[in-house]
Amino acid sequence: MVLVRSHVRAGVMLADLDRIVEEIVRSEGAVPTYKGYQPAPSVLPFPGAICTAVNEEIVHGIPGPRRLRDGDIVGIDLGATLGGWVGYTCYTYPVGDVSPRAGNLLSVTRECLEAGISEVGPEVSHAVYPGSVLGEIMKSDACSLKTQPRFAGASHSTLEILDTSFGGA
Repeated sequence: MVLVRSHVRAGVMLADLDRIVEEIVRSEGAVPTYKGYQPAPSVLPFPGAICTAVNEEIVHGIPGPRRLRDGDIVGIDLGATLGGWVGYTCYTYPVGDVSPRAGNLLSVTRECLEAGISEVGPEVSHAVYPGSVLGEIMKSDACSLKTQPRFAGASHSTLEILDTSFGGA
């Protein structure tokens, strides 16, 4: 995902990011896992190599003609298959200069990621819950924890960290 960073800028279409990421994945001998994924015959195959979510979008958007704007934040999910193994990653990028609220959201989610990783171990089954270290971090930064199982993808549910200063949520 480091190679993608330089391409995330105002004016770039999500479809262009999809093409760029697919080229990077294939140049390394891997195959984009999501592209062509069809969970049932009645469902159209997924058209992209990546999933995108801009600003208020939660997860697993289809990359298309939408252009990124200065101040957006964009989450890019990528699955890649190599030698029978599937790797998955997601990263949320700031586009240009983001608002203080968006910057805080990115900072808090990074802090939560690092805290969650430090909590994981053989005896820990759930490091992410409102009373955990993550809940304390979010509480101190005016954020809240919410799960969105109805937006689940390949056997996972989505964890949302919401900046409550955006209203609602």
